[in-house]
Parts: sequence; C-alpha cells; structure tokens
Amino acid sequence: MPPGGGYAPPQPPVSPSASGAPGSGKAVAALVCGIAAIVFSGTVILGIGLGIAAIVLASQFVKSFGKDGKATGGKACGIVGIVLSVLAIVAYLMFGAFVMMVIEHSGSHGAVYGGATEVVPLDSSDIDTEVEAVRSAAEGALGKMAGGDAGVAALVAEKAEGAFESSTGYTLTDLGIDPAEFSAWLMEDLTFSIGDNDAYAHSDGVGLAFATVEARSIYGVTEALYEELLALDGDAVASEEEWKAKVAELLPQAQSQAAAEKSESYVALDFTLVNGVWTVDEDSFENALDQVFGLW
Repeated sequence: MPPGGGYAPPQPPVSPSASGAPGSGKAVAALVCGIAAIVFSGTVILGIGLGIAAIVLASQFVKSFGKDGKATGGKACGIVGIVLSVLAIVAYLMFGAFVMMVIEHSGSHGAVYGGATEVVPLDSSDIDTEVEAVRSAAEGALGKMAGGDAGVAALVAEKAEGAFESSTGYTLTDLGIDPAEFSAWLMEDLTFSIGDNDAYAHSDGVGLAFATVEARSIYGVTEALYEELLALDGDAVASEEEWKAKVAELLPQAQSQAAAEKSESYVALDFTLVNGVWTVDEDSFENALDQVFGLW
C-alpha cells in the first residue's frame, strides 16, 4: 500500500515490443539473409539462395505475427539480392561469350589478314562461289536453331534444364515443365540475317560467317519472372514449396513477355571444307546456341 493510502494502480502489461515480440528472431534472420543476398549477389547461387531464404522467413513471420519493419525490409532486400544475382550471371555470361569469340577467332583472323600464314589467292570467280557456299551453309545451320532439327532441339532442351536451374534454383522439371516443350517454345519465331559482307571463304578450306539473330532467351524469361516476383505481397509465400509453386505459376506470364521482347545476338560460325562441302564446326555452333538462347 502506498504512503498516501489506497492501492497502487495496476501496472500496464508489458508490450510485446518491450519484451521481445514472438518470433522476432525470424524477422531479424530475414533481414540478415536479405542483406547478405545483396552483398553476395555477385556469387549468383549464394545470392539467390539467401534471397529465397529471406523471402520465405519474412513471409512466415508476416503470416504469423503481422507486418514488421524488419520482415518487410528482409523481403525487399531478398528480392533485390535475387535480381542482382540474375543480372550478375547475365553479365558474366555475356562477357564470357565475348572473350570466347575473341579467342576463337583471333587465330584465324591473324592467319588470314595478319600475314602470319601465306594464303594462295583464288580466282575472283572461285572466291565468289565459295563465299556464297559458306553463306548457304550458315543459313542452313541457323535454320536448325529455329527448330528445324530434332537433334538440335534435344540439345537445347538438355541445356535449358541446367541454364534455368542456374538462374532460378529450379530445373524446368522441378516446376512441372517439359524441357522438350520449353525448348520448342524457345526456338519458335527465331529470325536471322547475314550481311552482304559477313561471309568469308579462304583457300585453305576455312570459312567464317557472322549473323545477327533475334530469338527468345532464358535471360528474357528469368528477367520477366523476377519482375513478377518483385511485385508479390509480403505474405504471398511462406515456405520454399510455396515459392516454387509461385515461380511455376508466374512462368507462363514471363514467357509471354519474353516472346514479345526477343533478344538480339551477334554470332560467329566457323566452317571447314570437307569433301567439297562447307561444314559447320560443332563447337562454334554450340557456342552460338548458348549465346542465342542463354543456355550457359
């Protein structure tokens, strides 16, 4: 009893924030994972993994305890980390493709144009004929990229599985998508052009063709997909399974957007004259496939 008499008024209950909100550790963990996803986005796989963890933890907290600044911040950072990871892998692969193209063709260019190897010139009529033969062979090879060859379609399907997993953490099969159907969609509506001066033939039986190719790509799909995921509400997913289901749900929309905004690539194809027929080099053709469809 206080000195003035009577009873002391009851003390107000301690607020959850003062005593430590239930599950607050999960909100803090989401924030930490989100920040780490941004920091490690350059590693790609780690950045994507941390980003997914941040989103899942934040969503679980919001679903159980309501909105919270740390959880919201963790989700936002997680999504940003995933987006940065995707942009990083695109940048790495584009740089790698450029370096590979320089390495592969610097030797042949030096031999033909640098004087390192003497080339016996052909008659002008022979040169024109062989250049047109190289151009025709290049058109045939690029036509296979447009879905005109079952073997190429199977190779694209196989590569698409790994490429999609590298970008999203899931294979197409994980998401219930048939890789063969996806590759057929990817190769659909491909167009290409070979400039008037972009085919070359040399007397040593080596040919080269450059082409501009417009096609759907996994880069376009994943970029559109993460734009959709970025717009999700905080309580849209609460577990990794729900996240995977959401990725599968949004994939068709991402494909539609990627189909409307095709990617442009500038590719090089090497040829050798085999028994009088200009034959595309398998390695250069596969590199061109990777570059056009984003299959690294």
